[in-house]
Amino acid sequence: MEGHVKRPMNAFMVWSCGERQKLAQQNPSMQNTEISKLLGCRWKSLTEGEKRPFFQEAQRLKTLHREKYPNYKYQPHRRAKVPQRSGALQTAVTSTKLYNLLQWDRNPHTITYRQDWTRAAHLSSKNQQSFYCQPVDIPTGNPLQQQQQQQQQHQFHHHQQQQQHQFRQQQQLKHQHQHQFYQQQQQQHQFHQQQQQQQQQQQQQQFHQQQQQQQFHQQQQQKQQQQQFHHQHQQQHKQQQHQFHHQQQQKQRQQHQFHQQ
Repeated sequence: MEGHVKRPMNAFMVWSCGERQKLAQQNPSMQNTEISKLLGCRWKSLTEGEKRPFFQEAQRLKTLHREKYPNYKYQPHRRAKVPQRSGALQTAVTSTKLYNLLQWDRNPHTITYRQDWTRAAHLSSKNQQSFYCQPVDIPTGNPLQQQQQQQQQHQFHHHQQQQQHQFRQQQQLKHQHQHQFYQQQQQQHQFHQQQQQQQQQQQQQQFHQQQQQQQFHQQQQQKQQQQQFHHQHQQQHKQQQHQFHHQQQQKQRQQHQFHQQ
Protein backbone atom coordinates (compact mmCIF):
# COMPACT_ATOMS: atom_id res chain seq x y z
CA MET A 1 0.00 0.00 0.00
CA GLU A 2 1.41 3.36 -1.04
CA GLY A 3 1.97 5.70 1.89
CA HIS A 4 1.64 2.89 4.44
CA VAL A 5 3.76 3.40 7.57
CA LYS A 6 4.92 0.29 9.37
CA ARG A 7 4.77 0.04 13.12
CA PRO A 8 8.09 0.11 15.04
CA MET A 9 9.38 -3.30 16.06
CA ASN A 10 8.78 -4.41 19.62
CA ALA A 11 11.37 -6.20 21.77
CA PHE A 12 10.31 -9.66 20.59
CA MET A 13 10.58 -8.65 16.93
CA VAL A 14 14.04 -7.15 17.49
CA TRP A 15 15.20 -10.37 19.15
CA SER A 16 13.51 -12.74 16.69
CA CYS A 17 15.03 -11.13 13.56
CA GLY A 18 18.29 -13.00 13.93
CA GLU A 19 16.85 -16.04 15.73
CA ARG A 20 14.26 -16.70 13.02
CA GLN A 21 16.94 -16.74 10.33
CA LYS A 22 19.07 -19.17 12.37
CA LEU A 23 16.15 -21.57 12.92
CA ALA A 24 15.19 -21.41 9.25
CA GLN A 25 18.75 -22.28 8.21
CA GLN A 26 19.03 -25.10 10.77
CA ASN A 27 15.58 -26.53 9.92
CA PRO A 28 14.77 -25.92 6.23
CA SER A 29 11.69 -28.16 6.40
CA MET A 30 10.12 -26.32 9.35
CA GLN A 31 7.20 -24.07 8.44
CA ASN A 32 6.99 -20.42 9.40
CA THR A 33 4.22 -21.00 11.94
CA GLU A 34 6.24 -23.71 13.69
CA ILE A 35 9.26 -21.40 13.83
CA SER A 36 7.06 -18.66 15.31
CA LYS A 37 5.77 -21.00 18.04
CA LEU A 38 9.29 -22.12 18.92
CA LEU A 39 10.52 -18.53 18.99
CA GLY A 40 7.68 -17.59 21.32
CA CYS A 41 8.62 -20.39 23.74
CA ARG A 42 12.30 -19.43 23.63
CA TRP A 43 11.50 -15.77 24.23
CA LYS A 44 9.41 -16.76 27.24
CA SER A 45 12.33 -18.72 28.72
CA LEU A 46 14.70 -15.72 28.57
CA THR A 47 15.39 -13.84 31.79
CA GLU A 48 14.59 -10.17 32.31
CA GLY A 49 18.29 -9.36 32.11
CA GLU A 50 18.60 -11.14 28.75
CA LYS A 51 15.50 -9.34 27.42
CA ARG A 52 16.55 -5.88 28.63
CA PRO A 53 18.84 -4.96 25.64
CA PHE A 54 16.04 -5.79 23.19
CA PHE A 55 13.50 -3.68 25.12
CA GLN A 56 16.01 -0.81 25.09
CA GLU A 57 16.55 -1.17 21.34
CA ALA A 58 12.78 -1.32 20.75
CA GLN A 59 12.36 1.84 22.84
CA ARG A 60 15.01 3.56 20.73
CA LEU A 61 13.25 2.51 17.50
CA LYS A 62 9.92 3.70 18.90
CA THR A 63 11.41 7.11 19.75
CA LEU A 64 12.85 7.47 16.24
CA HIS A 65 9.51 6.38 14.75
CA ARG A 66 7.64 8.96 16.84
CA GLU A 67 10.04 11.72 15.74
CA LYS A 68 9.70 10.72 12.08
CA TYR A 69 5.91 10.19 12.17
CA PRO A 70 4.51 12.40 14.99
CA ASN A 71 0.88 11.95 13.84
CA TYR A 72 1.12 8.18 13.42
CA LYS A 73 -1.72 6.03 14.78
CA TYR A 74 -1.90 2.31 14.26
CA GLN A 75 -4.93 1.15 12.27
CA PRO A 76 -5.21 -2.64 11.91
CA HIS A 77 -6.26 -4.08 8.56
CA ARG A 78 -9.84 -5.36 8.74
CA ARG A 79 -11.17 -8.09 6.49
CA ALA A 80 -14.57 -7.72 4.87
CA LYS A 81 -17.32 -9.70 6.60
CA VAL A 82 -18.60 -12.54 4.42
CA PRO A 83 -21.83 -14.41 5.39
CA GLN A 84 -21.14 -18.06 6.07
CA ARG A 85 -23.22 -21.14 6.53
CA SER A 86 -23.82 -22.41 10.07
CA GLY A 87 -22.25 -25.76 9.18
CA ALA A 88 -18.97 -24.09 8.24
CA LEU A 89 -18.77 -21.98 11.41
CA GLN A 90 -16.19 -24.18 13.13
CA THR A 91 -13.98 -24.25 10.03
CA ALA A 92 -14.22 -20.45 9.74
CA VAL A 93 -13.15 -20.01 13.37
CA THR A 94 -10.16 -22.27 12.75
CA SER A 95 -9.25 -20.35 9.59
CA THR A 96 -9.46 -17.10 11.54
CA LYS A 97 -7.08 -18.59 14.09
CA LEU A 98 -4.59 -19.45 11.37
CA TYR A 99 -4.98 -16.02 9.77
CA ASN A 100 -4.42 -14.28 13.11
CA LEU A 101 -1.40 -16.47 13.72
CA LEU A 102 0.15 -15.40 10.41
CA GLN A 103 -0.76 -11.76 11.01
CA TRP A 104 0.67 -11.97 14.52
CA ASP A 105 3.85 -13.50 13.11
CA ARG A 106 4.24 -10.53 10.78
CA ASN A 107 3.34 -7.89 13.36
CA PRO A 108 3.47 -9.37 16.90
CA HIS A 109 3.15 -5.97 18.56
CA THR A 110 0.07 -3.82 19.22
CA ILE A 111 1.56 -0.72 20.81
CA THR A 112 0.18 2.78 20.13
CA TYR A 113 1.65 6.04 21.31
CA ARG A 114 -1.37 6.71 23.54
CA GLN A 115 -0.47 3.76 25.80
CA ASP A 116 2.34 3.27 28.24
CA TRP A 117 4.98 1.62 26.08
CA THR A 118 6.77 -0.43 28.68
CA ARG A 119 3.61 -1.99 30.13
CA ALA A 120 2.12 -2.60 26.70
CA ALA A 121 5.29 -4.22 25.39
CA HIS A 122 5.43 -6.51 28.40
CA LEU A 123 1.79 -7.56 28.07
CA SER A 124 2.11 -7.94 24.30
CA SER A 125 5.13 -10.22 24.55
CA LYS A 126 3.50 -12.18 27.37
CA ASN A 127 0.28 -12.77 25.41
CA GLN A 128 2.27 -13.57 22.31
CA GLN A 129 4.36 -16.20 24.11
CA SER A 130 1.32 -18.02 25.49
CA PHE A 131 -0.31 -17.90 22.06
CA TYR A 132 2.73 -19.31 20.29
CA CYS A 133 3.01 -22.21 22.73
CA GLN A 134 -0.56 -23.38 22.06
CA PRO A 135 -1.09 -25.73 19.07
CA VAL A 136 -3.82 -24.95 16.54
CA ASP A 137 -6.20 -27.83 15.93
CA ILE A 138 -7.91 -28.02 12.53
CA PRO A 139 -10.94 -30.32 12.74
CA THR A 140 -11.86 -32.50 9.80
CA GLY A 141 -14.47 -35.12 9.15
CA ASN A 142 -12.08 -37.63 7.56
CA PRO A 143 -10.62 -40.13 10.11
CA LEU A 144 -7.57 -40.70 7.93
CA GLN A 145 -6.88 -37.00 7.81
CA GLN A 146 -7.40 -36.79 11.58
CA GLN A 147 -4.88 -39.58 12.08
CA GLN A 148 -2.39 -37.90 9.75
CA GLN A 149 -2.93 -34.62 11.54
CA GLN A 150 -2.35 -36.27 14.93
CA GLN A 151 0.84 -37.83 13.62
CA GLN A 152 2.00 -34.48 12.30
CA GLN A 153 1.19 -32.83 15.63
CA HIS A 154 3.01 -35.60 17.47
CA GLN A 155 6.04 -35.16 15.20
CA PHE A 156 5.89 -31.41 15.65
CA HIS A 157 5.70 -31.68 19.46
CA HIS A 158 8.54 -34.20 19.42
CA HIS A 159 10.60 -31.87 17.23
CA GLN A 160 9.69 -28.94 19.49
CA GLN A 161 10.81 -30.88 22.58
CA GLN A 162 14.09 -31.69 20.86
CA GLN A 163 14.56 -28.03 20.00
CA GLN A 164 13.80 -27.00 23.58
CA HIS A 165 16.19 -29.65 24.88
CA GLN A 166 18.91 -28.36 22.56
CA PHE A 167 18.15 -24.83 23.65
CA ARG A 168 18.44 -25.80 27.33
CA GLN A 169 21.74 -27.53 26.59
CA GLN A 170 22.96 -24.41 24.83
CA GLN A 171 21.91 -22.33 27.83
CA GLN A 172 23.76 -24.71 30.16
CA LEU A 173 26.87 -24.48 27.98
CA LYS A 174 26.49 -20.73 27.95
CA HIS A 175 26.30 -20.63 31.76
CA GLN A 176 29.30 -22.96 31.98
CA HIS A 177 31.30 -20.72 29.66
CA GLN A 178 30.26 -17.69 31.68
CA HIS A 179 31.31 -19.46 34.90
CA GLN A 180 34.66 -20.43 33.37
CA PHE A 181 35.15 -16.88 32.12
CA TYR A 182 34.34 -15.56 35.62
CA GLN A 183 36.86 -17.97 37.16
CA GLN A 184 39.49 -16.90 34.64
CA GLN A 185 38.79 -13.28 35.48
CA GLN A 186 39.19 -14.04 39.18
CA GLN A 187 42.46 -15.89 38.55
CA GLN A 188 43.75 -13.03 36.43
CA HIS A 189 42.75 -10.58 39.16
CA GLN A 190 44.53 -12.65 41.81
CA PHE A 191 47.60 -12.97 39.58
CA HIS A 192 47.58 -9.21 39.02
CA GLN A 193 47.31 -8.61 42.77
CA GLN A 194 50.24 -10.96 43.42
CA GLN A 195 52.30 -9.15 40.81
CA GLN A 196 51.48 -5.82 42.40
CA GLN A 197 52.46 -7.15 45.83
CA GLN A 198 55.74 -8.48 44.45
CA GLN A 199 56.45 -5.17 42.78
CA GLN A 200 55.72 -3.33 46.02
CA GLN A 201 58.05 -5.66 47.92
CA GLN A 202 60.78 -5.15 45.32
CA GLN A 203 60.32 -1.40 45.50
CA GLN A 204 60.54 -1.52 49.30
CA GLN A 205 63.71 -3.63 49.11
CA GLN A 206 65.26 -1.26 46.59
CA PHE A 207 64.36 1.72 48.76
CA HIS A 208 65.89 0.02 51.79
CA GLN A 209 69.07 -0.78 49.85
CA GLN A 210 69.30 2.80 48.64
CA GLN A 211 68.97 4.04 52.20
CA GLN A 212 71.71 1.68 53.35
CA GLN A 213 73.97 2.81 50.51
CA GLN A 214 73.35 6.45 51.35
CA GLN A 215 74.15 5.82 55.00
CA PHE A 216 77.33 3.99 54.03
CA HIS A 217 78.43 6.87 51.76
CA GLN A 218 77.68 9.38 54.48
CA GLN A 219 79.76 7.40 56.96
CA GLN A 220 82.62 7.17 54.46
CA GLN A 221 82.48 10.90 53.85
CA GLN A 222 82.51 11.57 57.59
CA LYS A 223 85.57 9.33 58.00
CA GLN A 224 87.35 11.08 55.17
CA GLN A 225 86.55 14.45 56.66
CA GLN A 226 87.82 13.31 60.06
CA GLN A 227 91.02 11.97 58.51
CA GLN A 228 91.57 15.18 56.59
CA PHE A 229 90.99 17.22 59.72
CA HIS A 230 93.44 15.05 61.69
CA HIS A 231 96.03 15.27 58.93
CA GLN A 232 95.69 19.05 58.78
CA HIS A 233 96.00 19.27 62.54
CA GLN A 234 99.17 17.18 62.47
CA GLN A 235 100.63 19.32 59.71
CA GLN A 236 99.90 22.47 61.65
CA HIS A 237 101.44 20.99 64.77
CA LYS A 238 104.58 20.00 62.87
CA GLN A 239 104.87 23.45 61.36
CA GLN A 240 104.53 25.04 64.77
CA GLN A 241 107.19 22.77 66.22
CA HIS A 242 109.46 23.46 63.30
CA GLN A 243 109.00 27.21 63.70
CA PHE A 244 109.60 26.99 67.43
CA HIS A 245 112.77 24.94 66.93
CA HIS A 246 113.98 27.37 64.31
CA GLN A 247 113.40 30.29 66.65
CA GLN A 248 115.31 28.53 69.42
CA GLN A 249 118.23 27.96 67.14
CA GLN A 250 118.28 31.61 66.15
CA LYS A 251 118.27 32.66 69.80
CA GLN A 252 121.13 30.35 70.59
CA ARG A 253 123.11 31.75 67.71
CA GLN A 254 122.49 35.27 68.83
CA GLN A 255 123.55 34.46 72.38
CA HIS A 256 126.65 32.73 71.17
CA GLN A 257 127.58 35.75 69.05
CA PHE A 258 126.94 38.05 71.96
CA HIS A 259 129.33 36.10 74.25
CA GLN A 260 132.03 36.08 71.66
CA GLN A 261 131.97 39.83 71.45
